[in-house]
Amino acid sequence: MHNHISQIKTPSLLVRKYRLSDAAMLKEVCDANIEYLAEWMPWAKAGSRSLSETQETLKDWIEKFENHKDFFYGIFDHSQQNLIGSTGLHKRLGKRVFEIGYWIKKEETQKGYATEVSYALTKTGLNYLGAEKIEIRCDPKNLISAKIPSKLGFMKEYSLRSFLKNDQGKRQIHDCWTLFKEEFQVMNEYEPVVINQF
Repeated sequence: MHNHISQIKTPSLLVRKYRLSDAAMLKEVCDANIEYLAEWMPWAKAGSRSLSETQETLKDWIEKFENHKDFFYGIFDHSQQNLIGSTGLHKRLGKRVFEIGYWIKKEETQKGYATEVSYALTKTGLNYLGAEKIEIRCDPKNLISAKIPSKLGFMKEYSLRSFLKNDQGKRQIHDCWTLFKEEFQVMNEYEPVVINQF
């Protein structure tokens, strides 16, 4: 599936393709939240990254986006002065399926932003990018995150044991939630969703 959608505006947020100029802001947010993120994000367990490492990460994300291999977006306020988190439409589950991933910095959690973003990306994937199914995976112990897919009408299909292990040496478990195209319902509290292409 190709993706020419560079940004998505929601009532509270601007979700847009990353730029290399976002590196310093992304590093600052990740550094300030690294311990919080490490509980749920495997990449954060390695600790803070240098600015040059963050730049290389963004170069990789931008290249993948432009080559339609994977789609990472930054989550900003409308002014784009505040990076709130990160999200993506990921193609790793096969044809006509996107997996939505997201994280929100700690001080901005429990404001409904992850739900708003997930709704916007679900609508974008199903209505504009040719997906037939959207999947969200989350650790069942992350009670805040686990509420999001059910709010949006997703169905919990199964639990998946991961190759990754937690700090106690046990396999991590993710609950897998899915929504098919015909099941998508417009939710006025998260509208309008405004799509901008390249």
